[in-house]
Amino acid sequence: MVAAIFVSIAVAIPLLVVPRTVRWWQARRDAAEVAARGPTPPPAVLFPDLAGRPLTIPSNRWDEIGLRLTAITTSPSPPGLKMDGVLYLDPDDYSLVRSRFLGEVVEMPMLPALAVAGSPPERSLRFGDTVKKGELLAVVWSRELGEKKSELAQALSSLAFDRETLARLSDNRAAVPINSIREVERRVRENEIAVERIEKTLRSWQLTTIEIQQIRSELLNEETLHPDGMRELAKGSVDRWARVEVRSPIDGTIVEKNITVGTLVDLDDALFKVANLRHLDVRAFAYEEDLVTLQRLTTEQRQWTVRLKGDSQSKPIQGVFDRIGSLIDPLQHTGLVMGWVDNADGSLRAGQFVTASVTMPDPQPLVSVPAEAVVDVDGTTLVLLQQDNLDLFLPIQVRVVRFQDDLACIDLRGPANCQGCLVVGKNVATSGAVEILAEYQMHLKTVVPQTPLNQTADSSTTENNP
Repeated sequence: MVAAIFVSIAVAIPLLVVPRTVRWWQARRDAAEVAARGPTPPPAVLFPDLAGRPLTIPSNRWDEIGLRLTAITTSPSPPGLKMDGVLYLDPDDYSLVRSRFLGEVVEMPMLPALAVAGSPPERSLRFGDTVKKGELLAVVWSRELGEKKSELAQALSSLAFDRETLARLSDNRAAVPINSIREVERRVRENEIAVERIEKTLRSWQLTTIEIQQIRSELLNEETLHPDGMRELAKGSVDRWARVEVRSPIDGTIVEKNITVGTLVDLDDALFKVANLRHLDVRAFAYEEDLVTLQRLTTEQRQWTVRLKGDSQSKPIQGVFDRIGSLIDPLQHTGLVMGWVDNADGSLRAGQFVTASVTMPDPQPLVSVPAEAVVDVDGTTLVLLQQDNLDLFLPIQVRVVRFQDDLACIDLRGPANCQGCLVVGKNVATSGAVEILAEYQMHLKTVVPQTPLNQTADSSTTENNP
């Protein structure tokens, strides 16, 4: 029994004494280490007790906590809206050249040909030639026009003869029966009506007043009176009698030619297609969610830059769009955006696929900071802004409009506890901002849980917590 008691005491004494000895020894070792290191430095970041107050971060501790600063800059222009499109001939500067009369092509203007051995020295108009407004393209010989001119010649001859007869009878009115005079007057009036009817027909065939006057001049100046009283036209007038000249209605380039000398033409036949290629029509397709933004652009902002889709080295060409379609494609959900692009150098061709880019201006002023400077803390977007006192940093709530090229574009009018603080040239924390703001959030939850983050405390709280 006594032996058991001694054994228990022998076991209990080490269990009680050894831990205390170990703790005493560790305490002495820690005290020696503290004495060797000297006094404990203050924390690198001093957090205030209230939200809305600046944080203190001494500049000599920035490297220790990995803090880096970057200046606020002006926001870059937003990326352009890109649309796929196709080039077309401008329908307002494009013409189908037709003949006004049925007939046969008897003549075409000749141009100098390239000096190639064995080739003729001249050639006719062809695809790709440039023409001016009013330039002769072809000559059609029309029997219909010749017959109508002959009717006009006959009517003018009859009118001239009857007027001459009426003048002679009027000079001897006393010796001539009144019925004879009235009969001649009736024929004069009928011939005047016939001449007027034929001239109106010629005008309905789109002959101009000048052309009709030229016909009159041919008939009146080049007619010769034969002894038997019949009139005939001079040889030069006969050569032009059934001649129909087809001329270009606009300045442009021949993009299609469908005739040669000897071709029989109808009224519906397109002899030539002439288009002005100095500018082309662009029809691009924008998704319906982008149409609203395009619609809001002012007239001055409705400009686009066009590039050839099949040529990555093509230079950008400036143009304007002025029409936005009112229909949406039910399959692709795109709308038509129409405009034009300059093609003075002739590098573009109708039918080519292009990409049209529209610069979308920001509706409000923006500034930019590096994307890593923006920290999301419990659903609140913050940046750490350096104050005039370089050791003070204020957490600022911001509204990021978009991220672009590793930059965060911030709306200056967005919600912030410091309106007007985000000024170009001021610094914000980048590297180290995440850790600092996360610790700041934890500090606020511990010290003043009743005060929401990024909300300035009232004056009474400030006075009680200096």
